[in-house]
Amino acid sequence: MKSSLTYGQLKQAVVKNAGCPIDCSSINEVKLALHVGFDPKNILYTSNSVSFDEICEAVTLSINVNIDSLSNLEKFGAKFGNTYAVGVRIRPNIMAGGNLKISTGHDKSKFGIPVTQLKELKTIQEKYQINITTLHIHTGSEIKEVSVFIQSAAVFESLLSEFPTVQVLDFGGGFKVPYAPNEKGTDIALLGSEVNKVMKKMSEKFGRPLMAWFEPGKYLVSEAGYFISQVNVLKEQGEIIFAGINTGLNHLIRPMFYDAYHHIEVFLKVTF
Repeated sequence: MKSSLTYGQLKQAVVKNAGCPIDCSSINEVKLALHVGFDPKNILYTSNSVSFDEICEAVTLSINVNIDSLSNLEKFGAKFGNTYAVGVRIRPNIMAGGNLKISTGHDKSKFGIPVTQLKELKTIQEKYQINITTLHIHTGSEIKEVSVFIQSAAVFESLLSEFPTVQVLDFGGGFKVPYAPNEKGTDIALLGSEVNKVMKKMSEKFGRPLMAWFEPGKYLVSEAGYFISQVNVLKEQGEIIFAGINTGLNHLIRPMFYDAYHHIEVFLKVTF
């Protein structure tokens, strides 16, 4: 039977059928998630540099919303007051990730509200009595060290006394995927064990149950298939041999865009 779903819709349907919630960064991704049957309470929307109109649309869809700028938080408070529970994305000023291009939590990053602007954040929250129920941190991609997530937990701990309505601590994602031979990924069992310890400690310290969220995203699919191409042309120029293949940046932009490494294997060699 021919499917009526697009490739993007099919991927979301697979995630839904696996019992996972879904993380979205645009309103159209949210609409796709709703289209394939996700419950609004299982959809998280964390945006960056979007117009406030898109945030308002997300609210009408009754999903979980994270806001990552003081300006949009001010607009949100003026419009919704304490009538809609919301999360805020914090920039923790932590440098982490495979390289600078995929590091999002350092002190020069555009993502999130800087932790150094806590006073301004609290002023807006108190002015409108905004119901902040989630604190969110995402430090980057390709993070192998479990200690980075524990650093995020320490930032959460420093903030929780200021936000008595917070119930969820969102650690973001960025788990390391082993791309090169003999490379190791994030130790998920160790991560779970260490985060459980700090979550129990913080729940006891602040006298309320706290839930940890993660956004594994790419980690779930990075080793789920192969990218196969064919060599069209070989060019020898001194010590360099160029292989011209029947694909390009349109199919795999990560090596150029993010300085990402993808291992290449020749699995069929034809000679004439």
